[in-house]
Amino acid sequence: TDYIGKYFKLTQDLDFSNATFTSIGSQAHPFVGTFDGNGKVIRNLTIPYVASSNCVGLFGKTSSATITNLTLSHATIDGFSFVGGIVGSAVGGSITNCNVINSTIGHDGAQNVGGIVGSISSTNISNCYSLSNNVLGNHNVGGILGGTNGGTAATMTGCVSTSTITANNKAGAISGITSDVTIGSDNYYLNNPTVSSELVVVGTLMSLADILTTINNGTALYMQDVFATTTYGTNGIVLISDIAGKAITTIAEGLIPSGYTTPMPSSVTIADGGSLIDPSNKITNVTIQRKLRVGKWNLLGLTQS
Repeated sequence: TDYIGKYFKLTQDLDFSNATFTSIGSQAHPFVGTFDGNGKVIRNLTIPYVASSNCVGLFGKTSSATITNLTLSHATIDGFSFVGGIVGSAVGGSITNCNVINSTIGHDGAQNVGGIVGSISSTNISNCYSLSNNVLGNHNVGGILGGTNGGTAATMTGCVSTSTITANNKAGAISGITSDVTIGSDNYYLNNPTVSSELVVVGTLMSLADILTTINNGTALYMQDVFATTTYGTNGIVLISDIAGKAITTIAEGLIPSGYTTPMPSSVTIADGGSLIDPSNKITNVTIQRKLRVGKWNLLGLTQS
């Protein structure tokens, strides 16, 4: 079935360790419903390479579908053509608020490979993040989008890539192509890709600090619980290790803890859901109480499992 008119909502995080996965939707039977990831995380998804395989991703092919509010972490997704973290090939519809983190997408011989979507046709992509991934292919390779497959009125807005892109030709930090899609300057990237020929330049090159101060002022990507009240030294960055020893980084640029005014003290306390701004690196100690909201500061590339 193609799930025409059907609505799906993810209600919990999923872990596909020690399992292989078959893409949802194919060239013959694309997914045409609505999938709401509900802010949940799918971890350790593996789709191995199969010769001549097309339309490979969490969703292989979609048609007039809505994919939203989903994070894919530590995935390995490979195929011959139309390979993407979230969608391999999208025709119409939209991909919104979707993120791929610390994953490997494609291989050096693949084509139309993107961190978020391999290829689009008349599809709108918005507020999607490709963070600390390895995206590889032969041509039409990009941090967010690989290529296009005709169509009109496709757009990309508010996306960010800090991924490493490696390709032979036609590759870009944001997109591996410029035809049949409008890509605004409000799409940001950290690094230019490694490409033998035809570097595709779209979007805006930014430093990490500028990206952090620009994107959504700390809208949360997911939550991390810190159960103990602990004091950490900081030099503009708060490094946190929870009881399981998982390292994350948070810089909440643009958000000042309630109750504090400038000039800020050298020591502050962050309570539940609190955030921190310290652009001048003046804070030397931060006490974190219980639950800290961790936003899009994983751009630094530390492992989040």
